[in-house]
Amino acid sequence: MIFIDGLHLANQIEIDINNSLEFLKDDGYIVMHDCNPSTEWHAGETYSYKLSPAKDKWNGTTWKAFVKARQRSDISSCCVDTDWGVGVISKKKIFGESTKVKNPYFEFSVLNENREDTLNLVTFEEFKRILHENK
Repeated sequence: MIFIDGLHLANQIEIDINNSLEFLKDDGYIVMHDCNPSTEWHAGETYSYKLSPAKDKWNGTTWKAFVKARQRSDISSCCVDTDWGVGVISKKKIFGESTKVKNPYFEFSVLNENREDTLNLVTFEEFKRILHENK
């Protein structure tokens, strides 16, 4: 398992995902934090706006890198709807299809309107069931 919870900016997270995939065993998982920001304030580029409605909670643009990975057909992914969104990526385990939601400019409003499909959002119970299928 490789855990990504770093700079919270899409360009760095994308690098982290690609580097992780280079070393990830076929039966391994990449686990990411902050993939499901609740508001546009939480999904901002900078952390410096402590007077925003998000206060000191910040997901950054992590969701954009996760969504970009969700568009790939060589990996499978889902986002567990807990703790600001826990993204899981696998080379082998099938979590569902790649996202078909078109959001070429990674606009938060498009994410918000299509959150379940864009992120392949699942509950923790659904995630446990998927993990135990076809062991």
